[in-house]
Amino acid sequence: MSTKPLRIDKLSFRYTDVPVLKDLSLTLEPGEIVVLLGANGAGKTTLLRTIARQLHPESGAIWIDETDIRDFTRRALAQRVSLMPQFEQRETSLTVQEVVMLGRAPHAGWYQPWTKLDEVRVRESLEATGMWSLRDRTLDTLSGGEWRRMILARSLAQEASILLLDEPTAGLDLRFQFESLRKIQSVVRERQLIAILSIHDLQQSAMFGDKIALLSSQQIIAFGSPAQVLTAPLLEQAFGIRVQVFANPINGLPTIVPV
Repeated sequence: MSTKPLRIDKLSFRYTDVPVLKDLSLTLEPGEIVVLLGANGAGKTTLLRTIARQLHPESGAIWIDETDIRDFTRRALAQRVSLMPQFEQRETSLTVQEVVMLGRAPHAGWYQPWTKLDEVRVRESLEATGMWSLRDRTLDTLSGGEWRRMILARSLAQEASILLLDEPTAGLDLRFQFESLRKIQSVVRERQLIAILSIHDLQQSAMFGDKIALLSSQQIIAFGSPAQVLTAPLLEQAFGIRVQVFANPINGLPTIVPV
């Protein structure tokens, strides 16, 4: 299934009386990694869950190739959109491999036997995230970082054309942070996917984001390349802290230092 553009049109969302997103518009193209940046409570997770149709907007619409996501069946949407959540209940009776195999359900169906292709995709995803050797472990034996890598493997196994990854590097050590982001980058390039990542690390955002969407005051206040968005005035507006930004002498990317 080829990847189609994702268009968010004047999206607004509120929790009861608390507005979170207001008239937010964004268009994303295949082959792009877009990083969502913003202070805690800026609406990053809410936006990802709304795109995944776990939350219903107050107004506005989300389109995949000019089709409103509300018009997709659950299975059809799951074949196109995969959400890696921040938090998820752990079922201790399941093994790592069984959980990752659930990512194949939108393709195989819940009650159909797994095919050879399903098994291949699951193994590829487990190996890509360094979890193949832990495939028979039950969830209650995993560390926080191992659990995050398993959920990333499940998202990759789902083979959706749009990846929504909510803090995919949370709880990972430095090695696995960069290995996970490099794998996501590689998959996005090879398969021409759209990936939207919520990350708190500004340097990782600069390294791996093709574009950055900076959220503040319920809106996207800047959208563009890392050099365009990671500026002192914009970061001070979004995070309420003074910073200095200079070009990294090794790669030329923006480097941010709090003042």
